Amino acid sequence: MTELRGFVLADAATVRAALYPNMELSQVREMIGQWNAGFAGGRRFEMLAVVSDGCIVGAVSLYEQDAQSVSFGIEIAANYRCR
Repeated sequence: MTELRGFVLADAATVRAALYPNMELSQVREMIGQWNAGFAGGRRFEMLAVVSDGCIVGAVSLYEQDAQSVSFGIEIAANYRCR
């Protein structure tokens, strides 16, 4: 089963391994903290983990463009694509 959920700091090592292997673990933790703030650039922002069978396989982002629209992005780790 695939689900979406918020990231927690305990996800940092998994996020680093799956999506950002070139970043330091401390940088990934800081990034997760920023994601959980709910805002970026003064606009509403959400980053959710894509979890499949208990494993984080990617991320989904929602970013407020204006009062009527939101941009949506999805990133799936390379080893989980096309499954």
